[in-house]
Amino acid sequence: MASWEDYFYPGTDVLRNKLGIEDKEELQRTERLLVEQRLTQGCPEGNFDLTHLKAIHRHLFQDVYEWAGELRTVSMYKTSGFLPPDRIEMKLHEVHGRTVQADFLRNMNVFEFSDMASQIVGDINDAHPFREGNGRTQFEFLEQLGERAGHNVDTTKIDRAAWIDASIEAGRGNYGAMNDQIRAAIVPPLEKTPLVEKRTPEQAVKDNELRHAQELQAQRHVQQEVLKDMMATAERSGKEAAERDAIRRDFEEKCRVQDAALARAQQERADRLELQHRRSPSGRDR
Repeated sequence: MASWEDYFYPGTDVLRNKLGIEDKEELQRTERLLVEQRLTQGCPEGNFDLTHLKAIHRHLFQDVYEWAGELRTVSMYKTSGFLPPDRIEMKLHEVHGRTVQADFLRNMNVFEFSDMASQIVGDINDAHPFREGNGRTQFEFLEQLGERAGHNVDTTKIDRAAWIDASIEAGRGNYGAMNDQIRAAIVPPLEKTPLVEKRTPEQAVKDNELRHAQELQAQRHVQQEVLKDMMATAERSGKEAAERDAIRRDFEEKCRVQDAALARAQQERADRLELQHRRSPSGRDR
């Protein structure tokens, strides 16, 4: 986008989006549903660099914004200014360098991890690489960083208002509040993990098939909710029946594309599972 205004529909404060939604509340509600759906599918893993961060953002917001996964091109301000666009890449490269130097925070206790993680995530937030969706991208990044370091970080335990305040302080170089938030979100590993490892190949296939069905059901539910909101908004705005039908057809086509993408992802996961069992001793014996 060349300017701040280019991100919005003319004369509004509603971000341009793939769904053509021009009502701010409806867009926020739809965006939340679609992002939650993408989260259930799992996010791309990586090397905790800018490429990794962009991949997470692209995955989460691909259904909503054309610029998902792309760095913002305009300056942004909230309580204070974030880094200008031409300094984002340099800052995130420097943050990644510190992460690598710290061996991705491995072999750190809880206090050491939360201290270092608060500096990494706080500085990523200060760079604020995306026009929208920075917080949710950072949470996924943080959970993956915790997993790499051997700590189970549950960001649902983080109070959003407190996190915003902590982010503001981190932008001023005060990481204490964010440190506290991250440390409080670290929970014991799930007790069921060893049980998953004991699954037979046959049970793993059945579990994967069940997961496929649940994912498709959840995706269809989100699609229905989004369509319902879109049609209600179209009716409230006085659109003619022909226009509403066009909106429905366009959205249904987007749903078909989304369903096909999910099917491809599920098939790739099934193929990886089959390959894994072929390589295992039990797989070779069969």
